[in-house]
Amino acid sequence: FISYIGPFAKEYRDELVSEQWIPYIHEVKIPMSDPGGPLQVLCTDSEIAKWNTQGLQSDQVSIENGAIVKRSSRWPLLIDPQLQGIAWIKTMEGGDADRPLQVVRLSNNDIMFKMTRALENGFPVLIENMGEKIDATLMPVVARNTMARGSKKFIKLGDDEVELHKDFQLYMHTKLSNPHYPPEIQAEVTIVNFTVTPRGLEDQLLALVVRKERPDLASKKAALIQQANQFMIQIRRLEDDILMKLSTAEGDITENISLIEGLEDAKRQTVESNAKLEEGKLTAVSVNETSEKYRSVARQGALLFFIMNSLHKMHTYYIYSLNAFVVIFQHGIELVQQAEEKKKSSGRKISMLSKLKKAAHKVIETQRFDWNRDLLHAHSHADENDLMAMAKMARSKADAEEKDHMSPEQYTERCGLLKSSIMDVLYNYVRRGLFEKDKLAVASLLAFSILEDKGQLNSLVLKTMLADRSNSDPMPMGEELAAWLPEDQWKRIKCLEDDLFEAVPAFQDFGEKISNDAEDWMNFYNHEAPETMEIPSSEMKGLSELEKMVVLRALRPDRLTFALKKFIKETMGETFVTQPPYNMRATYMETSASTPVFFVLFPGVDPTPWVEELALSFDVSAARGNFVNISMGQGQEKPAEDVLERMSEQGGWVMLQNVHLMQSWLPTFERKLELCSETANPSFRCFISAEPPAMSHMRNVPEALLQSCIKVANEAPADLKSNMRRSWDTFSQARIDESATPPVFAGCLFALCFFHSVLLGRKKFGQQGWSRSYGFNTG
Repeated sequence: FISYIGPFAKEYRDELVSEQWIPYIHEVKIPMSDPGGPLQVLCTDSEIAKWNTQGLQSDQVSIENGAIVKRSSRWPLLIDPQLQGIAWIKTMEGGDADRPLQVVRLSNNDIMFKMTRALENGFPVLIENMGEKIDATLMPVVARNTMARGSKKFIKLGDDEVELHKDFQLYMHTKLSNPHYPPEIQAEVTIVNFTVTPRGLEDQLLALVVRKERPDLASKKAALIQQANQFMIQIRRLEDDILMKLSTAEGDITENISLIEGLEDAKRQTVESNAKLEEGKLTAVSVNETSEKYRSVARQGALLFFIMNSLHKMHTYYIYSLNAFVVIFQHGIELVQQAEEKKKSSGRKISMLSKLKKAAHKVIETQRFDWNRDLLHAHSHADENDLMAMAKMARSKADAEEKDHMSPEQYTERCGLLKSSIMDVLYNYVRRGLFEKDKLAVASLLAFSILEDKGQLNSLVLKTMLADRSNSDPMPMGEELAAWLPEDQWKRIKCLEDDLFEAVPAFQDFGEKISNDAEDWMNFYNHEAPETMEIPSSEMKGLSELEKMVVLRALRPDRLTFALKKFIKETMGETFVTQPPYNMRATYMETSASTPVFFVLFPGVDPTPWVEELALSFDVSAARGNFVNISMGQGQEKPAEDVLERMSEQGGWVMLQNVHLMQSWLPTFERKLELCSETANPSFRCFISAEPPAMSHMRNVPEALLQSCIKVANEAPADLKSNMRRSWDTFSQARIDESATPPVFAGCLFALCFFHSVLLGRKKFGQQGWSRSYGFNTG
């Protein structure tokens, strides 16, 4: 279990333990407890409670990971893109002043000095943010290649031999989501996959929602969990003390007064702790009952994160961090709360004090956060305020159950508002960084996943539509059908008949139904927009929108994208298919000193004017010395680093263009930007631009840098309407009113925007009709 199961996700772990190892143990008749499991051997309940108190998540996979890390004889290497495992390590090892945790990186100049000191003094060492390689000079430490000299052990570190302290502990960590380590590293370390699980993330998001919606309940719940863990640890410690005293007692223990008094005191404390533990469990029942009413919001949130986290399979630029998702998730909740407050205060005068409080609240919202900090941890674990609230509740002997005036219908309505707001905010955030060709696919993925999770979608019908199978040897169609229906469409029709007749009875004898109403189906097939028509056969009138799309995929696959847009618009809303023009100021409002903006470069698209125009509105410009624009190339590394340091101190803006040309320097740039952002002036902003790689699976920007950025892919849309809206939005109403004849100017401007949009739409035909291919822009 310790040696092999660490890298696997939950489903594979369950399969190995439940379907492979336990049946084998029963087969060879090895005695084991029922129910059996590796955790019963590797750790105790009190140890798990202690780990949870230190920040380890309470889901099954996290507990298994904790047991592997603590019991493995090889040094653990944590795959931890969400930074939850490293947060536990830092809390667990960071509390001992005599053994301070040494946090290093492979790029640090003093790593050998710190490693030597840790080996000699028995300090724990954490190597964070590793790549896929380890320096050869550190391999003796990683591989535990020790040399015995008498009773002491030594490790060769570089040119020196360093004595190995028995308490030395090494932890390794990577933020890479899918690293590929060579066999020589895998053989020497224990790889532990700390990637967050759907159930674990759902519980953490539930704590966040309750913290935002019902902070009183959140404080009680967090404090109760913390209190229960502490009582379990205390009970275990008392039991161990009793056993130790009995085992070390000498002579007749009935005459040892101090021993008897010590045992009585331990027994009293154990009884009190057990009583408080049971009391806390009763209180937790009522708190959990109310918290569970927000479970649907957390469930949808976890689903959305894993969809967002899987987009990297479409393109390597679509990489997002859990922290970015948490910020979006919180913003979606806050929008609902702000709308509610605005509605309540619409009839009363707002005082200056209230305005100041709102301004302060906005400042808090835009504060920067550390790249290597887990934002979810604070919402699911108790802090001092939570524990004080719990103590106050205990002193007052108040009933733990809060009186709740909201009815189940009101909770359902509230959760619906929260889910809708979070969905809108998330999609707008993701869509801004998507290529035009991927936007419909991502919108469809969100729509289908949400509906399937709600049980409003037939999975078999969806799989059939996506597979687009055809029958290789169908029955021949009649002459009337053969006159207008191609052979390929007939093969698809017969395949639908075979695949769906049981799940959807209307598809039984589908081919025969088309033959019976051949004229109506011919009109449907030849219509310019069949997705807007009803299905011809009377027996198929009750088909759902998804089932209609299956029919359309078989007969008119060229109209499927239009049907998808119609389906998404009806199920998810207009905003999912109609994209507003790009707003640079709105993007800036989401940035902070630790959140750069990453522009994807396309032919004819230059983000420089957007940044410069926005900068002028904040009195930031090259003339004032607080704006620097560098086009990256050979020899620009040192100037770029110097500018980053200077502007982060002064609060200026930096724009680094074409960073894809400096791939060997980008890891250094990423670390420099991270260090600058930790202590930067709040006004500091960094803007980056790069061309996408030639193929979607290629990487030309480090994963960690992409995770920390707000991505902007303002590619010209493919359709005429979107291009018209985008072109017209370039000119403000004030610009039109400034002209001598506004109506004439507006008419000419509209004609120019229309012509420009037509030219952009022709780009898909390449240079056909032109002397050369040309990338038109807004000029």
